[in-house]
Amino acid sequence: MVRRGRIRDEHYLSTTLAQPSSLASMIEEGLCGHHLFSLRYTTMNCKKLIALCSMAILVGSTIVACTRTEPKAKKEENTNGHSGATKKPNNPANPTNPNPNDPLPALREGEVRIAVPQAGGLEAALKGKDLSKIRILLLTSGAINQDDCDFIRYSLQKLEEVDLSRVALGITDDEYGLKDNKSLKKIIAPATLRRIATGWFSYTRAEEIVFPGDKLRIFGGALFNERVKKITLPESVEEILPEAFWNNNKMETINLPSKIKIIPARCFYFCKSLRTIEIPAGVTELQVQAFDQCAQLERITFLGDAPALQKGANGQLLNPFGSVVWEEGGKRKCVIRVPKGKTQSFLDKWQWSADKASRFEEI
Repeated sequence: MVRRGRIRDEHYLSTTLAQPSSLASMIEEGLCGHHLFSLRYTTMNCKKLIALCSMAILVGSTIVACTRTEPKAKKEENTNGHSGATKKPNNPANPTNPNPNDPLPALREGEVRIAVPQAGGLEAALKGKDLSKIRILLLTSGAINQDDCDFIRYSLQKLEEVDLSRVALGITDDEYGLKDNKSLKKIIAPATLRRIATGWFSYTRAEEIVFPGDKLRIFGGALFNERVKKITLPESVEEILPEAFWNNNKMETINLPSKIKIIPARCFYFCKSLRTIEIPAGVTELQVQAFDQCAQLERITFLGDAPALQKGANGQLLNPFGSVVWEEGGKRKCVIRVPKGKTQSFLDKWQWSADKASRFEEI
């Protein structure tokens, strides 16, 4: 009986090992251990049992692991055909073609003009050039990407002006464009841009940044440019995002496109040199701290009716002017200019008391 029992148990193990799918199912359901350890182990050779059990568990675990397949994560693609980007760019990366009707300015000393047929090809296009002597770079056609922006930053360290208006810029929201470039004094952005992410033209030492063309709709910002005095936005811009000009502390004035509806939160925060600004007639809301820390602000001109002030969580009106100094030494330091006969409507809309009428001037 003992002999037959042992043979039967050994036959059971051998049969199970020969049928991996059955073994895998039993291991998953917790049944294999029950059968194995219910054997009459007292009648078997212990070493043989341990070896058989180990082999069974090893084979079963391997089969279970192999038969379970994890779903593959879907890989995002941006519109430029590059994979792995976390956000999709809203700008076309299709290389532009040379425009024979486009009059180029006169060639200047230290200037190089070149086409970049494909994004990522700027380094190859400048092969053979003495990079240390390039002061001005004008790209006549093509496309550039983040690799090209990095090449401009790290390899063209004497470059003072770059004109990208004739090329397409193919980068994603989470890339950084020309951010942190410390040599450029003037940047002319691509005219094909439809929107601009916050970082692409920020933290530079440029004195002037121009956004040409009529494609740009959403301006994400050009902030912390410590030397910029002038930023030119096209009339096509319809939306400016919060903090767009934060800490551009040399900027004295700026043109705001007529299509914008909101001056967003902290839009001009810490623009310490900003002296005058004109608010388009279509603006319907001023958000919190829009002009806070603008210590030199002298004149805010509203071309239309009083815009609403942003409301807080409890319905209170939030102050867009923050620390703007209205009077200094008994004299008016900053004035709010409004259309004739509109002062009272501004006071009412902003819930300001009558004594604040002295801050206004009608035009």
